[in-house]
Order: sequence, then C-alpha cells, then structure tokens
Amino acid sequence: MIRILRVLVPASVLILFLAEIGFVFGSYVAATYTDPDVDANIFLWDESGLLRIGIVVALTIAGLYFHNLYGDIRIRSRVRLLQQLCFITGVVFLAQALIGYLDRNLALPRKIMLPGSVIALVCIFGLRLVFAAAIRNAVGARRVLFLGVTPTVTQLAGHLGQHPELGLAPIGYLDGGGAPNTSGGLTRLGAMDDLFHVIEEHHPDWIVVGKRKEISPWRVDELLEMRFGGIRAERASALYESTFGRVAALEILPAELVFGDSMRPDSAWVSLQLAYATVLALFAFMMTLPLLLLIAALVKITSPGPIFARRRCAGLHASPFDLYQFRCTCQGQPTPLGVLLRRLRLDGLPQLANVLRGDMSLTGPRALRVEFDARLTELLPFFSQRRLVRPGLTGWEQVSAHAGTKDALMLLEYDLHYIRNLSPALDLLILLSALRSALYRR
Repeated sequence: MIRILRVLVPASVLILFLAEIGFVFGSYVAATYTDPDVDANIFLWDESGLLRIGIVVALTIAGLYFHNLYGDIRIRSRVRLLQQLCFITGVVFLAQALIGYLDRNLALPRKIMLPGSVIALVCIFGLRLVFAAAIRNAVGARRVLFLGVTPTVTQLAGHLGQHPELGLAPIGYLDGGGAPNTSGGLTRLGAMDDLFHVIEEHHPDWIVVGKRKEISPWRVDELLEMRFGGIRAERASALYESTFGRVAALEILPAELVFGDSMRPDSAWVSLQLAYATVLALFAFMMTLPLLLLIAALVKITSPGPIFARRRCAGLHASPFDLYQFRCTCQGQPTPLGVLLRRLRLDGLPQLANVLRGDMSLTGPRALRVEFDARLTELLPFFSQRRLVRPGLTGWEQVSAHAGTKDALMLLEYDLHYIRNLSPALDLLILLSALRSALYRR
C-alpha cells in the first residue's frame, strides 16, 4: 500500500493507473503522426493539441474509475472487459461531440480521435491482460511471515490469499507453542525459536507481528537486524488497516486514546472541512433548488401530512440536531412517491440544509438517532470517537462496507479509519465513490 495525501492506494492499482494514463496519452499523440494532413508538431504545440489530448485522457480514466475498473483489477471475463472498454470509448466520443459543440478548439479532430481511440482501446485491453497474468502468477508478490496467530492475523491471511493484486503472499506463521488451532488454513512453520531457520528457508520479505506479547525483549535486536537486512517488520494492526481500509478495533490499546492522538482527527482538517463542505453544499443547494421545490410540491399533493420528516440524531460532540428528509410514508406505509425517492436516493436532499447549518458535513460517519448512539456507546468500546467529527451525508463506511453489513463493530472500524485519516483527499475519494455507486448501483 502507498499513502497519497492520507489515502491508502494499492501499489499495483497505482502502477496500472499511471501506466494507463501514459498509454492513452501516447496513443493519441501517436495518432497525430499517422494523419498525413496534420503537422503533428504544430498541432501539439501551437494548436492546443496537448490540452485536447489531456481532456480525452481525463475522460477515459474517469470512465475506467466509474466502471470500478480500478476497484478490482482482476479479469473474470475478457469479453466483459472488452464490452466495458468499448462502452467507455463510446461515452468519450459523445463527450467529445458535446465539447466540440461548445468549443471546437478543445475537441480532437475526428482524424485523430478515431485511430487514437482504437490504439488506446487495444493498449488498455492488452495492459490489463498482462497485469491480470502477473497478479495470477503472483509476480513480484512480497512473502509475508506472521509471528503469532490472532483473529486479526486470520482475517489478514485469508484476505491476502484471495486478493493477490495486493502484492502480499502469506507463507505461514510462527507461535510460542501450544497455540489454539485458529490459523484459518495458514501453515504453521514452527515456534518462535525457529525464526532464523524459517527465514533462511522461506526468505520472507515482511514479518508481521500478530501477538506482541510473544516477542521476547531480546528478540527486538533480532528484528532490528532483520530490518536493516531488508526484511520489513510491521504490526498486524497496521497491515490490517492498510489492507481493509478500517482500524482493527480488537487491536486498539487504551493507551492510544489516553496518551496519544492517533485516534483523533487533525483539528485543522476539521475546520477546513467545515469551510469547503459549506461552500459545496451551498452550490449543490442552488443547483438542486428547482428539483427540491418540485419534490416538495409532489409530496404535499400526493399524500396528507408534512413535507419533511425529522429525526433526532447525535452530532458533533454528541450535540443533538434534527435531521431532515422528504417524508416517504403515510400512516406508517411507504407512499409510491416515497419508494421512488428512496430508489433514486433523492429523499435525503433536504439534508443539505443540515450541512449549511453546520450540523452535518458532506462526508463523515453515518448520522444515528440519539437513542441508538447512546446504546452503541455503552456496548462498543471507542464508539464515542465517532462524535469527534460531524456526521456526513455519505461516508467511508457507506462506500467501503459491503451492502447490507450489520456488523456494528466492523462499521465502527471504517469510521475510526476515516476519523484518523480525515483529509480533503479522502473526502474527495468518498464523494467520487458515492457518485459511482449512485450511477451504477454497485
């Protein structure tokens, strides 16, 4: 994993992303040299050719992202991949037609657009096949040895084995002897005393410490020596967070909350978030005002009762506030209009008013009723940490967790990861992911 502006990105995905930008850009540049009627140098440098190509590249990469082709780079069907690439190319053509209608100087000429698109499609398809083969054969995968077995290690090993695109291949674990059989299929390679023998035999690239109490004080120097020798050592909790995008709640030590700030958001980012969330919410409110008025009129006409429904939720520092949304029920039963609004995810548009009032942000933990928040605070450790930021219209948990997940502890882990890594870059990623989900219902 590579951290970019406090956002964790798999190295394989980043490499593929940069490679595709280069290949697509190069495809259209090459196409300018294939047209005998175009002086490539003049077009590229004097006629804004590079800018025009850059726009096409941006549209293509955006199409790949919104089709979730960076979410899972494994290929399950070549035909399906080709269909997706053809669809993206068609949408880029339509976008170019619209750009050309608005300003012809920003659109690529058809004699360049057509061959460039064909070259780009072939390059992307071929590059994806090569990457998929490299992942399938675990080319360049780093070998991981676990020290101690815990539920966190078991989850990690199983996930890494199923997702070779992450570039980490579990080879087994060592324990202190007499450990319960909770390895989840992970091979036991010996006891802690066999560490150097196992290293010589299996040549791990990473050593992940699952049970810190099994690391004797005299082994610290050994781990440091191995670190200097090129073997990376890391705690299981850190690898868990970078792999799953959520904090390992079972690995949190009370001292991290009492004596450190690792589980608190950066106060400067919280203040900045309030500023840009308010500006974006105001812009969104003005753009959707006609739609808001139309829906309000339809709600009033189609069923008796108030236009808005309210529920009391816990906000920043547990301050209660009224969350607004369009009323979708009448006498306890969903109305036809309400079903449509929920399906189109328009029932929550009035929550923009909550953002403008400072009760909520565009991104953040899910807003919970006051009574639910109080009860979960009693049941789950560290749940009160969610109150350190404002609730959001959407959030890291909503765009990352599997649909229908009811595991409250797992959902809390996503929220804790968001709070720890709060930043404009992460907020932008969440908004783009929410938009992708709304468009394609993934």
